[in-house]
Amino acid sequence: MGDAIHNSTGLNVLCVKWGDKYHADDVNRLQAMIAEHLTLPHRFYCYTDDPEGVRADIIPIAVDNRLTVWWNKLALFQRGFGGLEGRMLFLDLDVVVQRNIDDLVWYHPQGLTCVEAFWKGPQAINTVNYNMNINSSVMTWNAGECGAIWNHFAAHETEMLERYIGMDRFLFHEGFELRHWPRGWIYSRLNGIDLRPFYYSYRKHLHCEVFSFPETRICLLNGVWTMPPEKEREFRPKRGLQHHR
Repeated sequence: MGDAIHNSTGLNVLCVKWGDKYHADDVNRLQAMIAEHLTLPHRFYCYTDDPEGVRADIIPIAVDNRLTVWWNKLALFQRGFGGLEGRMLFLDLDVVVQRNIDDLVWYHPQGLTCVEAFWKGPQAINTVNYNMNINSSVMTWNAGECGAIWNHFAAHETEMLERYIGMDRFLFHEGFELRHWPRGWIYSRLNGIDLRPFYYSYRKHLHCEVFSFPETRICLLNGVWTMPPEKEREFRPKRGLQHHR
């Protein structure tokens, strides 16, 4: 992985590209947004099974486990991951950074910080399908301090993969302490900032909207698969990112 990785300290910005859902262009696009909207000195890393096509100033870290899709994000919590030290900022590849995010990096200087999904509300929480109201599209922590999360998952991997359909459900329902940023810092392109009356309706697709709040720091492009075709056509050009199914 190179000396640059093993000797790295300071602020580390990370993303994950696994499989064929996203391409190198998506990694490069995220790195360009970070360069524009993060003034803190940092290095940009991509945890990937295929670094072909990523920019030369993006440092690849090879995937070294058998996990698939979103579960690869959990590997970032391993103690000693990539030889990195210091502050960790993770972003999914389907986000849009809209303005400066310097204050987001150290808002909670200790522990794992992730997105509170205000658009889902507390009524989302249940133990039937393990729904919850958090989102791991953006996270911060200090290298090594979330090792217990990875260890818990690794010790119960088969059970966790069978119980939860996503990493967010795992983080929430396994009882880890999670911190969040204030309402309005991060929003959903499809669901907005706050809970809407039709969010839990089976007729939700009839009320599908595309939200834009340029004053917020980050927009999450989550939930595109729930859109009717006419709304997805509106969504794609504005997101600036091709969606790979």
